[in-house]
Amino acid sequence: MRKVVEEERALVGMQKEGIHEEWRFNGLLSVTALTSSARQ
Repeated sequence: MRKVVEEERALVGMQKEGIHEEWRFNGLLSVTALTSSARQ
């Protein structure tokens, strides 16, 4: 439970530094890669 809170705090810190967009984009790429590999 505590770990989730720490991760959320880290994400908030990333948002403040403007890294959020890049993080979200990388996450999207990962999800896309997982879905395409699952289809094959």
